[in-house]
Amino acid sequence: MPPKELNRLIKESIATGGIIVLSLAICHAYLHPRLIEGHDGSGAFVKTMAMVDMLSRGQWDLTWQPYLYSGYGYPLFTFYPPLFYFLAGILSYAAHDLVLGLNGAVILVYMLSGLSMYYFARRFWGTVGGLFSAAAFLLAPFHIATLYVRSGYAEMTGLMLLPVILLSIYELSSGFSKKYFIIAVLSIAGLMLSHHLMSLIFLPLIVLWGLILFAFSSLRGGGPRIIFALIMGVALAAVYWVPVLFLKTYVNTSVLIRGFDFNQHFIEWRQLLKSSWGYGGSVAGSGDGMSFQLGWGHGMAAVASGIFLISQRGKKILVDKLFLSCLAVVGVGAVLMTMSISGWVWQRLPLLSYVQFPWRFLTLAILVMSFFSGAVSCFRPRWLWTAAGLMILFLSNIAYCQPGKTTKLDLGMGQGLTEHIRSLDMDEYLPVWARDLPVIPSQQALLLSNNQSMREIHGSSSLKHIYFVNNNKPVLAVYNGFYFPGWKIFIDGREARIFPHPVWGTMIFSIPEGKHEIRIVYTVIPVRIVSAMVSLAALIALLYCGLRARSERPRLA
Repeated sequence: MPPKELNRLIKESIATGGIIVLSLAICHAYLHPRLIEGHDGSGAFVKTMAMVDMLSRGQWDLTWQPYLYSGYGYPLFTFYPPLFYFLAGILSYAAHDLVLGLNGAVILVYMLSGLSMYYFARRFWGTVGGLFSAAAFLLAPFHIATLYVRSGYAEMTGLMLLPVILLSIYELSSGFSKKYFIIAVLSIAGLMLSHHLMSLIFLPLIVLWGLILFAFSSLRGGGPRIIFALIMGVALAAVYWVPVLFLKTYVNTSVLIRGFDFNQHFIEWRQLLKSSWGYGGSVAGSGDGMSFQLGWGHGMAAVASGIFLISQRGKKILVDKLFLSCLAVVGVGAVLMTMSISGWVWQRLPLLSYVQFPWRFLTLAILVMSFFSGAVSCFRPRWLWTAAGLMILFLSNIAYCQPGKTTKLDLGMGQGLTEHIRSLDMDEYLPVWARDLPVIPSQQALLLSNNQSMREIHGSSSLKHIYFVNNNKPVLAVYNGFYFPGWKIFIDGREARIFPHPVWGTMIFSIPEGKHEIRIVYTVIPVRIVSAMVSLAALIALLYCGLRARSERPRLA
């Protein structure tokens, strides 16, 4: 191996190892088998339990969790992006421990976020600058707050993918690369499968960047490449988001914004500079129980880097200057969107009400600040400035890496897990037919009027129940599960009409006199089939692109 290549490999290894070690230091509390009880910590645990329960039963249709809500069922991952919890479920199933699996997924996502920022920033600032940007990203106070205070693991997963998307669209801006095209498509699809609000905030910026490129004749070809990559990424994730759009009218989505007034959650500029660390929630005014600071160390590094880049503006090529300028505008705009000065924007864009809290835009702010911080490595002497900056970032933020409260859980798998899930209630995506919630947990799945004889026969599963009934006269039957599109009932092979209970939303149907086989099945509705075909077509096209790229590589003689 040539000395130059060996030296590069050593630097890469040191940088990568440093990011991994720093990630473990920040996530040290997650190395223990205890649940971190942040704002959404219990919700994250419930979602992980639901995922593990389905995977352990071999149920790969994740759109309906039959044992949630006291056994009445719940369309959890029909609407909630499943990517993080699929990862947590796989790790939990492998480790045979829910908390270890959940914590392991958190550590992995946080570590990957540092590595993704490193590879993105390295493209502009080199290995040392990439390491600095990655450390700044990992040590950003709001990033740490998302980890320890908010337990926003799905949001962290989306944030992990943003540097990857930025790197890929930057590379596609100046020329077509099959490698970065595939990365762009996969990361965009991953973002949509990770977090609704991160997608809502970030994806329009990709469209805007593609449109900006059309204004420059030398870069005009980059616009269609980026827009096509976005379309392919959206198509790849269609199996998830298309059913969400079609089925959202069947659940109480108003719960998501009920009681949330964005005007009450704007933050003041002083809170961005310094605010006391806490584990409470967001309230009106500046008395919040959690911190929204960007970090004074990050601010100093970003400002110093900005001054340096302005002094070097004549030495960069057009695409670099344009990309960095737009990224800086996004960072400033993200900060402004957290404050009341942007109130007129929030009022004119109704979709922003689903963001709930304006301070969610701080995710973009820390992304941009951390990236630009890496330019500190361009100062001479490089290692001195970098080492000093890293020390400041570490010492000023590492103390925040502590959980507010932890809980030791000893919960088994299998039937014990199912029984625990049945005791949990969630109402974010409750079917609209359930106007009043059943008081008694669902103990017997099928109830017949007049106590007619009935038995469940072999072949039943979590999404399919088969019964044999013998009636001496017509009866009404109630299946104790919430009705939702996809559930069908067949009597002797013929589909029966379902009447949702007017209060509880359970399934009522009539059974004629005599002996009958009753099949209650959760089926795949047409919109899911169509969206799955769209995703499959996008995946096939992407695989074809990858195979073509591999076959076109030059072969050694």
